[in-house]
Amino acid sequence: MFTMLEAIPRLPVSNIQASCAFYKEKLGFEVIYSEEGYARLTCDKIELHLFKWSETNGITELVAESCRIRV
Repeated sequence: MFTMLEAIPRLPVSNIQASCAFYKEKLGFEVIYSEEGYARLTCDKIELHLFKWSETNGITELVAESCRIRV
């Protein structure tokens, strides 16, 4: 048996900068890493990963990239 340590959702967004600003200004997250297509944010024990996605990327990529679970 194993213990689940944490879940880190990877959320699709259309605009990394605007999404980082929202999570920082409205919800109190700290941006710990950001580039054009990817960002990592934290708040207390919560970590979010944002990745740039658009409909042209296709649904397969969206499903495959949605959540990580660390054990």
